[in-house]
Amino acid sequence: MGITEIVVILIVAVVVFGPEQLPTLVKRITGLLRRFHAVKSEVSQQLDQAMLGEQLKDNEEKAATADEKYASKVS
Repeated sequence: MGITEIVVILIVAVVVFGPEQLPTLVKRITGLLRRFHAVKSEVSQQLDQAMLGEQLKDNEEKAATADEKYASKVS
């Protein structure tokens, strides 16, 4: 977003909400963005943990299969 778009958005916000309500609106939007980022981070961490869990299961299955193959060749 360029500087001209930001200026236009600010002018429209001042006209629509008025200069008295603008600080409150900015605080609310900032709070919502912080919450959004926190939730996004938490979801991302949970997905990463789930993927690692799946990779661990796959590796355990591969190891068990390899162990069985090795045991059958040794016998």
